[in-house]
Amino acid sequence: MYLQRNTNSLRSQIVQSIQHDIFSNRKVGDQLPSEAKYAEEFGVTRSTIQKALKDLQQMNLITRVQGKGSFVHQTQPHVKLFNFKGFSDYAHEIGLEPINKVLSKKIIKKHGTEFLELERLRLLKSQESIIPMTIDHSE
Repeated sequence: MYLQRNTNSLRSQIVQSIQHDIFSNRKVGDQLPSEAKYAEEFGVTRSTIQKALKDLQQMNLITRVQGKGSFVHQTQPHVKLFNFKGFSDYAHEIGLEPINKVLSKKIIKKHGTEFLELERLRLLKSQESIIPMTIDHSE
């Protein structure tokens, strides 16, 4: 795979590429290629691959078993609904771009006070795909 060496860090590009592979082609429990195979594929050192796999493990997308390899833990991003980080912060944390599309917006009155009622679609964008995540309704 060709990595753009003058833009995002190589590690984040590798993480995004492996994420895309997991989201598009893998099932829970599938074994991922070895560190050596990834290093050859991406043209980087094994230590760079180890760091990228550690990032994916911290995102809870893979599990790593000493002496056995890396395995898919989940095939879609997992968003904790009750956290203190925003959706955009979460997206950046896992190396993806947040996309928010407003579906509807209107001013409503409740108890003599005006509120903005907003419905929006939340998506995550990688270099290769867009993943719909949630529809938020707030007022």
